[in-house]
Amino acid sequence: MKRRATMKIDNNNDLKIFARELSSVLLRIGEKELANELAKWDEDFFTTSSEFLGELNLILKKIVVVNRLDERTKTNVEDCIRAIDAAFGN
Repeated sequence: MKRRATMKIDNNNDLKIFARELSSVLLRIGEKELANELAKWDEDFFTTSSEFLGELNLILKKIVVVNRLDERTKTNVEDCIRAIDAAFGN
C-alpha cells in the first residue's frame, strides 16, 4: 500500500506550527498533559537546533502511542519522528 504525503516541514517555524496544531488535537481528545508539554516546548528557548529537535522528538514519542489519535495525526507524528531521527542520523 502506497502512503501519501501528509505534511511538509521546511523549517523550524513549520515545526512550531505543527506542534501548535498537534497541541490543539491533544486538548480535544483529553490529553491535556501532553498538550501542555508541547506548549511549553513551543515557548522554550533552545541554544542549539539539536536541543530544539531532540526535545520535540522526545515529546512526539510520548504522543505517538496515544490510542485516541486519529490516523492522519498519528501518521504525521510518525513522519515527524522519522524526519528528526534522520536529521540525527538514526
